Amino acid sequence: MRLLFVLFLIFTSPAYALAWTVTGTVTAVHDGDTFRIGQQSIRLWGINAAELDTPMGPVARDALKDMIIGKQVTCEIRGRSYRRLVALCHVGGDGDDIARLMVHAGKARDWRYFSHGYYAAGT
Repeated sequence: MRLLFVLFLIFTSPAYALAWTVTGTVTAVHDGDTFRIGQQSIRLWGINAAELDTPMGPVARDALKDMIIGKQVTCEIRGRSYRRLVALCHVGGDGDDIARLMVHAGKARDWRYFSHGYYAAGT
């Protein structure tokens, strides 16, 4: 409910800007870089994981699922892509950077075009 209220305020505000956070419990994981909080789809910023129709796709999805499904995450929204929010997300409020965990685990790569090297070499 809180998520819906926050999204309502953001998208109806005349001063709409991409500088807000979304916090909630992860209800589903689509692939290695996309998940849902309630009905909102969120794409992890700065990384790229294998697509589901490739051999490593299900492996990446399952790794992300193990990390975050059913857990509280906080996401700093950086933009939009298709019908998804693109965000830098952490487990809990100040926990681990989820994208960084995926890169460290070898399940995703830094997407330099967007991250400008933020996750380069698994740092």
